[in-house]
Amino acid sequence: MNRTSRLLKALRASAVIALAVPFVALPGFVPAAYASGHGGGGNGGGGGNGGDHGGGSDHAGGNGHASDAGQNASGTHGGGAGHAAGAETSSDEGSGADASALGSLNAAHASPEALRHASPNSVPGKLNLYREGVLKEQNLQTQIDTLSAAIATMAAANPKDPNLATEQAALLALQADLLQQQTTDTSILQSASNKPLTPDLVSAVQKLLGLE
Repeated sequence: MNRTSRLLKALRASAVIALAVPFVALPGFVPAAYASGHGGGGNGGGGGNGGDHGGGSDHAGGNGHASDAGQNASGTHGGGAGHAAGAETSSDEGSGADASALGSLNAAHASPEALRHASPNSVPGKLNLYREGVLKEQNLQTQIDTLSAAIATMAAANPKDPNLATEQAALLALQADLLQQQTTDTSILQSASNKPLTPDLVSAVQKLLGLE
């Protein structure tokens, strides 16, 4: 009995010492309680299941960084798209300024066929009349230039040529016709415009109408 008592006392002393010594985890060893607690975290973040896979929650953090990077990249591209949209807006504003300067005469952008079929009292119809009138002006100016050259040649060859007076009268008539046509065309263009006519405005309209 004495031997048995001594053996029981020795076992009790060993148990007390074991409880008093701090737990030291061996490399690669994960206590069951620790693995179980963090395994739940693995399931939530990284899809791990208990044990070592639970500790793999670091991979879930990696996914988070990838997501952030994707968002940053997306934001960068978004900014680029914003600049592109801004450039487009600036271009539109420039066109808007031209349209504002032309006012109602923006109708000159229409095709010649559309202008010809427009009502004579509409802006496109008036622009068609103006276009036809300017073409007449150009034709008259060509005749004036040709006749002026012929008169100069005649006068140089024979200042007393009896035909000179006739040719000069014809020249004066052409010049009068040109002046009348210019006055009519200016009046037509002014009636079609809601802006004061300026040399730049008239030039811009004539370019749109294919007259320059």
